[in-house]
Amino acid sequence: MSLIKDRFLLMVSALIAAGLSWAYWHYTGKDGTMILATVMLIVLIVENNSLRARVQRLERQRRLK
Repeated sequence: MSLIKDRFLLMVSALIAAGLSWAYWHYTGKDGTMILATVMLIVLIVENNSLRARVQRLERQRRLK
């Protein structure tokens, strides 16, 4: 890809990200922080459970060897 095309696509991506972030904070207002914190807490709980299951699976495999 050419350098100009790369820079243009980067600028478009930045404008889209800026627009989405403005829309999020504009429409959620003061509750935006609480929404983000709640979503992150849920994601962390799901990820933690997934990692625990993976560790248990690996420990079982190690015991079988």
